Amino acid sequence: MNSKRREFLKKTAIGSAGVVGLATMSFATTPENLKKDSGKKKEVLYKRTPDWDLYYRNAK
Repeated sequence: MNSKRREFLKKTAIGSAGVVGLATMSFATTPENLKKDSGKKKEVLYKRTPDWDLYYRNAK
């Protein structure tokens, strides 16, 4: 009884892993995911605003 149950669990685990793998691959190759930017985006850490100007004047 235990050996049959163990074999069943092994087969279902392998089968579910295969289904998850296929689902992941199909999700990864959707047209939205294939569109890539040509380069790195410029990271904006500071944008000059009146509030920042006031902060920097007071920080000196």
